[in-house]
Amino acid sequence: MLKVEEGNLREVKAARQKSQKEDVNFQNKAGQSALTIAARCGFCEIAEYLIMEGANVDILNKVLRRQNSRFLIDLGWTISFVFSLLVQQIRYG
Repeated sequence: MLKVEEGNLREVKAARQKSQKEDVNFQNKAGQSALTIAARCGFCEIAEYLIMEGANVDILNKVLRRQNSRFLIDLGWTISFVFSLLVQQIRYG
């Protein structure tokens, strides 16, 4: 997932080829998958590559919000939602 955050498609592909056993839908403790990170960062080419590799576009992401001095976990952000936000950002700046 670190390669995704760097935004380098070539490195993402190389890391993916080296670790074919790794689940493309792996989620970290916050529930972020490589596809979630790519979508959040605006790396469309990486997101497209991950989808072609079998990344689940409907996987749920855990969103942490601080409210009244405690963290709440919302299970509602799907990749489809994140992509819709990304498309709006590209279209309307």
